[in-house]
Amino acid sequence: MLSDEEGNLQCYSDGERVYNRQEQLMGVVLPRGSRASSMQAALLLRAPGDANRCYLFTIDQAENSLQGGLRYSVIDLRLNNGLGGLTSTLDQAVPTPATTQLLAEKLTAVRHANGRDYWVLVHGWNDDAFYAYLLSPAGLASAPVMSRAGRPHIDPNGATNFQSALGYLRVSPNGLRIAAAISGLGVDCGAFNPATGRVSNVAALPVIPFLGYSGLEFSPDNSKLYVTDEFGSLRQIDLATQIVTEFATTNPKALALGPDQKIYLGVPRDALGIIHEPNLPGLACRFQKQGLDVAPGFTRLGLPNFPNAFAASLRIVARRQVCVGARVEFQARLSSGEAVASAIWTFGNPAAGPANSAVGLEVQHTYPQPGTYQVELSARTAAGIEYMATETIEVQVPPSVRISPPDPILCTDPLSARPLVLSVPEVPGATYRWQNGSTASSITVNAAGRYRVQVTTSGGCISQDSILVQERACQVKIPNIITPNQDGRNETFVLKGLVASEWRCCIFNRWGRLIYKSEAYRDDWSAAGQADGIYYYYLTSTRTGQVVKGTVEVMR
Repeated sequence: MLSDEEGNLQCYSDGERVYNRQEQLMGVVLPRGSRASSMQAALLLRAPGDANRCYLFTIDQAENSLQGGLRYSVIDLRLNNGLGGLTSTLDQAVPTPATTQLLAEKLTAVRHANGRDYWVLVHGWNDDAFYAYLLSPAGLASAPVMSRAGRPHIDPNGATNFQSALGYLRVSPNGLRIAAAISGLGVDCGAFNPATGRVSNVAALPVIPFLGYSGLEFSPDNSKLYVTDEFGSLRQIDLATQIVTEFATTNPKALALGPDQKIYLGVPRDALGIIHEPNLPGLACRFQKQGLDVAPGFTRLGLPNFPNAFAASLRIVARRQVCVGARVEFQARLSSGEAVASAIWTFGNPAAGPANSAVGLEVQHTYPQPGTYQVELSARTAAGIEYMATETIEVQVPPSVRISPPDPILCTDPLSARPLVLSVPEVPGATYRWQNGSTASSITVNAAGRYRVQVTTSGGCISQDSILVQERACQVKIPNIITPNQDGRNETFVLKGLVASEWRCCIFNRWGRLIYKSEAYRDDWSAAGQADGIYYYYLTSTRTGQVVKGTVEVMR
């Protein structure tokens, strides 16, 4: 299955057919019966660096004597009006080294240490080799990283029924451990290096050998490994103490860690088992046999194959927006919580000379000029695993702040008195603080006095301004005569000293008939079509309800 960042389904596959988010057939990869019964038949990975494409990997099944090996197809999510479709890259064979003829039914993926690429992992059958193929923006590497570690996947007693090809392959959430269930032999667990793709220090875990082990999953904190077998048991293995706790259930198969940090157990029935607290030891993990009802649907033997074992990523902890001249503090952190042993920094500021770089887990740098700077970090763990990270720092200057209008006056005349709006230019991402506590870019004032505002950018740059609001009697003059003779002077009935749009204006002729009305007057009545003479006006303030009435003479 493949979902977007919000968890919305985009496509899914059983290893033979691909379906879009509307559960419609997107395309056929292989004929029916070719791959679907493989333990980890299909794996969908988004193409690194290209959100519109994804890779579908498939691994052959024992029923085909494992002859098909590892193959892949490419899906373009833009095709078919955004529902997706298979491209011409369809069911491409992935070459394996000549030393390995066949691959087991094991297929998983883990993030590369760079946080962008993937390692696609498989295991040889009849040998001890792990294979890690790098998937990057350049595509899938033609040659894998091969690690000979752990026990060969060889059928017990020399049989050739491919029993040892069965069982899951998983990498821990921090990307540092790998485990393989080998049906008929047991469970192996070792170290994985997400920077190199190497597997090492593989050892058998203390479980009863010769059982049909299949499902595997690590706890979210990487300390426990859960495994199922065909005889109806679920086991928790504490990787530090090697203590094994067994839980009875019914024919358990696949295990999968969910985004809610719970582990789900697939059984052929109408419910899923749930391990509610998988980080806790023994019975404290709270295993529930019938944890999630899926009726009227049903489960079979498997669960979707996700690349849920993500490698740790390196993170630069710092303020990403700062004010020019401010001291920026940087810290190196790994998402897994593992300690960073060493760190080398470049601050993207060549003008700083030697100060443009630093060594240490916690460092500082000051940017004297505004601009955008790219910080680069190279870090290593005590185990020698190297990680890279970058971060963009935006260095800002204090904003230009001027309160408008520049000479604010509050009119005291009853007719013209109205609140005054003071404002400053809006700065994206900035916060505002007026002396009365207002946090908007403008305020309405009703009294004289000095008003102050402080503007703070997202980077912490601060600018201030203040202005004096004065009161005075504003002259209001309503004309008693207009001369609409097209000489450009005194052409219309203008309400001097008033905001005309805040007044309803009605004009009546000498016989009391309404000849003009405007709900929001625009100082534009010119007595068009009317004779010269005396007219009556009736003005009503739509803001205060005040009424002003009188006469106006029209003389052309």
